[in-house]
Amino acid sequence: MSNFKINKINKDLEIDILVDIGDIPELGIEGYTFKQFKDEVDSVLNETNTIIINIMSYGGDLYQALAIYDYIKNLDVKVITNVIGASASAATVISLAGDERYITENSKYLVHKASTMFYGNADELSKDIEEMKQLDAELIKIYVENSNLNYEQVEALMREEKFISAEKAVEYGFIDKIKNKDMNLINKKTISKMTNMRNEFKTVMNSLKEEKEQLEAQNKELQDKLAALEEEKETETSSEEEETNETEETSETDEEFEALKAENTELKEKMDSLLKEVEDFKANKEKEEKEKITNTFINKQVASGVINASTKDKWVSVVNSVGVEEAEVLMKSVNKTKISNAIVNNEVTDPLKAWKAGKITTETYMNLVKK
Repeated sequence: MSNFKINKINKDLEIDILVDIGDIPELGIEGYTFKQFKDEVDSVLNETNTIIINIMSYGGDLYQALAIYDYIKNLDVKVITNVIGASASAATVISLAGDERYITENSKYLVHKASTMFYGNADELSKDIEEMKQLDAELIKIYVENSNLNYEQVEALMREEKFISAEKAVEYGFIDKIKNKDMNLINKKTISKMTNMRNEFKTVMNSLKEEKEQLEAQNKELQDKLAALEEEKETETSSEEEETNETEETSETDEEFEALKAENTELKEKMDSLLKEVEDFKANKEKEEKEKITNTFINKQVASGVINASTKDKWVSVVNSVGVEEAEVLMKSVNKTKISNAIVNNEVTDPLKAWKAGKITTETYMNLVKK
């Protein structure tokens, strides 16, 4: 009997692979097949934005795993893979198909060379050996493409055939990040976009700063001219004799003085307008960046089951009021209280059974187990 479930959470399709990969009738093993995966995904593909695959499997039929891997790689939707407990052998191939790859902190990861049960005559065994070599080459190619290791390093790791820790899986590049209750869910693309916005803001600010400095220099020059004219005017008006003889010159000086005052007033208005433009631009950029961070944080919390979609707007208000870090602390506090009450009221007596039945999310299951 296969053990998997499909849950739609805010247009996210969640699949649990908790059994061997593929069916092995001769051993009485009924596992998770490519047909099951394709049928379930195709049935809701037009309704989902993201596919989340939770993996707890020790491997199985490599051909089934390769089919699932190729199918995922050709999907137009985002795929996230989570290793929970263990991912070994053929199951690692599926885990590598994700656009984002996570692993829980106590999980193990195993890659090894292809293997099979040989039987038959010498010619048949020779064909089986050649087939194993071809599969090994295909596995090495996939592992190199989806890790930080080269061909020789991957081959050595497969030959060693032993489980590695979650930390090693991240170090080797098979996994992007260790997933736990405190992880920051803002992805790399969002951070990159935010960085570009900051750089653009700095460029505009530097340009405005230069323009402001030029206007200030022009203003200083006008102020110096005004001061000189005022001094000249005082000198001219202090002498009655000169005032009588130089009436026409004084008139011209007054006109020039008034013209400079008008020019200074216009320049001051331009500076005030420019400063307001700078402040408005800065405020809008800060508001946009804050909204992007808030929306990304809230959507990820909803997708991971930390909060419900029905309370999304309320949590947006909370984040805007106290910030992401304080809001995350409040979310954890609320979830812990819900989990404790559920246990006291005997609503969740068997976390694993409730998780497999789809009654609680993976995040809640991990919190219950750790508690």
